[in-house]
Amino acid sequence: MKKICAALTAALLFSSAAFGADGTGVLVSGGMVVGLGGEEAWAERVEIPAESGGGPVEIIYRVNSASLREAALPSSVKTVYTEAFTGCPSLERINLKDVTTVYDRAFEGCGALESVGGGNRFSTGMALGERAFAGSGLRGILLDRDLGEAEAEVFADCKRLCQVGFTSAVTRLGGGAFRGCSALGQLCLPASLDRLEGGVFSGCTGLRTVVFPAKNVELSDGAEEIFAGCEGLTLIGMAGTTAEAYARAHNLPFIPAVIPRSGRFAQVGEAVQNATVSVGWAELPAYTVNGSVYVGESALKSVGFNCKWDNSARTTDVIAPEGVIWSVTSTDGPERGRVGIVSTDIAFYCNGVRVPALNVGNNESIIDVNALAEMELY
Repeated sequence: MKKICAALTAALLFSSAAFGADGTGVLVSGGMVVGLGGEEAWAERVEIPAESGGGPVEIIYRVNSASLREAALPSSVKTVYTEAFTGCPSLERINLKDVTTVYDRAFEGCGALESVGGGNRFSTGMALGERAFAGSGLRGILLDRDLGEAEAEVFADCKRLCQVGFTSAVTRLGGGAFRGCSALGQLCLPASLDRLEGGVFSGCTGLRTVVFPAKNVELSDGAEEIFAGCEGLTLIGMAGTTAEAYARAHNLPFIPAVIPRSGRFAQVGEAVQNATVSVGWAELPAYTVNGSVYVGESALKSVGFNCKWDNSARTTDVIAPEGVIWSVTSTDGPERGRVGIVSTDIAFYCNGVRVPALNVGNNESIIDVNALAEMELY
C-alpha cells in the first residue's frame, strides 16, 4: 500500500482544498476529503457528500475532529486513507459497507468506535492495512476472511473486543491480528481453519477457553507465541490432534471434545436431577431423562449393585445385591421407565460455551433442553 499512499500524498500537494459544492463544510480536494471546516469541525454527525466540484468523492484522506461521533459515507467512497480517523477519539459509528480499502492505522485509537456497519462483518471485499482498527472500541466482529502479515495487528489492543465469530471462509489466522485483546474470554475456531500463526492471540490475558476444530490445525514455527501470556487458558479439541499436542507442550489444560453421534445416539431431551434411588440404607441422586431414571454406575456399585452391559440388547442390566429392597422415587411421581447408567462427565461445546450433557445406558448422549434454551438454541 505504500506506493499508493505516496501517490495520494503527491496529489494533495498539487491541489487546493475547497468547501464541498453543497456547502456542507466538508473540505474536499480532487475527490478526497481532507478535513472539516466551519461548523462541521465541531459537529457530532457529519455527512460526506457523494460529489464535489463536478466529480465523485472517493477517498477519505483525513478527518480530524474531537467531537465527531458519527460519519455517514456515500457509496462513492471506496478508500479510507492511512490515519484518516486517528484524530477522532469520539467516533462511534461509520458505515464502511461500500469501502474496499482501509489503509494502515486508519481507525487506530478510535476507542469509542463500536459499529462499522454491515454487522461488523469483515470480508475479502475489503482490503485491510496494518493496525487498521487497532485500539478501537469494537466489541464484536464477524470475520469472513483470512488474516496474515499483510493485515498485521489489524485488531490488536481492542480492549473492549469480547466476541469474535468466524465463517467458513477463514482458513488462516496470524499476524498478531488479535494481540492484546484482553476482553476476549472464549473462542470457537471454525471447522475451516487450517493454520494458526505466531502471536495471533498473544497478550489476550482474559482468554479462558479456545475450542479447536475436529482436525489437525497447522501451527507455525512461532507457535509458542500464539497464546503467549494467556495464563488462564484451557484448550478444547479432539484427542490426538495438534491442539492436544500444543497444550501438552506448553503446559496448558486440555479437555477432549465430545462430538455427538448421529441418529438416536445424539438426542435432545429433558434431563433433570429430580429423582433418587433408595436402597434401604442409602439414597442415590438420579436423573429423570425422557421419562426413564438413570443413576451413576459408580454410585450403584458403592452400595453393592452389579452393572452388566448386555451387548446383544445394547443395554445395561442393573442387578441389586441379594435380599436388598430398592425403589425409585421422583418429584414427578412414580418411575416410568427402566433404570440405567448415567455419566455426567461429557459436554457439548457451542461457540466456546460448555453445555452439560448426560451419557446414558446405551451410549445415548442427552443434552438438556433447558441448557439449550438458555443459549437460545432450542
